[in-house]
Amino acid sequence: LSNPDDEEELAKLKQFMAEINQLKTKPLMATTRHIHTQIGMLADFSFEVESEVVERAFSSFAWPLQIQIDVADSERSLDSQKQRFMDKLEGEKMEFNRDMMKYQEELSWVKSLKEYAFATKYAHRVNALKDNLDRAKERVHSYEDREKLFGMEVSDYSELDVMHEGFEPYFKLWTAAIEFKHSSEDWLNGPLSKLNAPEIDTIVEEQFKESYKTIKQFEGQENPQ
Repeated sequence: LSNPDDEEELAKLKQFMAEINQLKTKPLMATTRHIHTQIGMLADFSFEVESEVVERAFSSFAWPLQIQIDVADSERSLDSQKQRFMDKLEGEKMEFNRDMMKYQEELSWVKSLKEYAFATKYAHRVNALKDNLDRAKERVHSYEDREKLFGMEVSDYSELDVMHEGFEPYFKLWTAAIEFKHSSEDWLNGPLSKLNAPEIDTIVEEQFKESYKTIKQFEGQENPQ
């Protein structure tokens, strides 16, 4: 029996071990009894059966016991593998909790931002937090799937959903500000001949509409201004 590469493969092997008596041992015992019945019928008709066939037929009685021994050994090995996977999962979850504290600090920083003039300087950290929160969701899905495979109580990660919801309006705001900052610098400093007036009008109008929606979301809050 090969060692499982991941938790899903481990679960499949454990399931196979649980079902092996029904899938393999009982059919094998039935086949063995049938062979011995056939050999007995041949003996009743004085038909000589080769000694090697008789020996192999009788040795087949030991196969079910050997399967049980092998299954017991394999289950001990799988239990050891399971513990290693569970320890690995716990380590990942501890690291995730540390990361969540960092993400909360970054979110607090994003919420404190005020200056549109520094929008492009904010871009890297704002986008990095977005990427980290998106990856955090993927990590949570992985933890939940593995916890279910191990029959563990599924951990509560609702804090991540709250953080996502809290970050989303700020991300939209500063993404719009960053994009508009880049565009306005091109419009003001780029060659006049390359400017497309209708396109600029459309961008400005769409930004104005989005800004109005965003203002409604932030009414009554100190930041951003």
